[in-house]
Amino acid sequence: MENFMIERIEIFVTGLPVRVQRIFSSGSYDTGPAERLLSKPVLVKIYADGVVGCAQIRSISPGHFVADTTHGAVAAIREIYGPGLIGKSIFDIEAINEMFDARLANNPAARAVLDIAVRDAMGKALNQPLYNLLGGCCQPRIPLEWSVSMADEALFTIQDAYALAEARAVDAYCIKLYKIGGITPAKKIAGIAEAANIQLNCGGLAVQSQLEAAAGAHFYASTPASQMMGAAEFVFGLNATAKDPICPESDFVVRDGHVDVPHGPGLGINIDEAALKKHTLLFERVG
Repeated sequence: MENFMIERIEIFVTGLPVRVQRIFSSGSYDTGPAERLLSKPVLVKIYADGVVGCAQIRSISPGHFVADTTHGAVAAIREIYGPGLIGKSIFDIEAINEMFDARLANNPAARAVLDIAVRDAMGKALNQPLYNLLGGCCQPRIPLEWSVSMADEALFTIQDAYALAEARAVDAYCIKLYKIGGITPAKKIAGIAEAANIQLNCGGLAVQSQLEAAAGAHFYASTPASQMMGAAEFVFGLNATAKDPICPESDFVVRDGHVDVPHGPGLGINIDEAALKKHTLLFERVG
């Protein structure tokens, strides 16, 4: 069996043709003018022995309680996390996340996009949808909502999850992959929640990003319905309000208030490479 060692990482900041602005109690949510890098999503491609894993996350600061910015995420990947990934197997997911902890604390958006891209590569290497590597497909059809949910700002790490459970402070955890660092910590938080009889909510709007929405869908699908509170929030990534500029044609869409988890290898989302080239505002390479 091939080891699927990581050879190089490509980083893209991509434009959003439709601007989204939202004002809430703690600040503002703004994807910004089309030509500005700030508040635009970061996409990574991880190359390993012929397999290419992809993921995309939008850093939502400035103006939000999650402090990551687009520029900070790119720098963290280019200068610190990315070089640490070169030469590692895509299947060494725990060692990869340990490296994130050891090399640079916090920076959940940068960690999330890499963690998800590595997992997308794992699924493609094994020709399996990602949910099969997370426990199976408990919920193939996912209900959608715009949620307001109980531990959100208080939950960034597995240590936060433990402290909240120990204090019996909450009835549900809001899991936003960009906030907690990806699928790997999300599954660990889900374990803490199960032990403490705390439910989970799958948050994050995934604005105009099929890849980000798909990551949330695979996490949701791999979680038993009895552990979930409410529905999933990633409706903005399902070509509902505006199309994803790099995945404009997709069957990953809302139907009757629900979405079916993608069944292709990895995340199950195909990028339009010509569209990616057209909408790329910044390109960097590691390795």
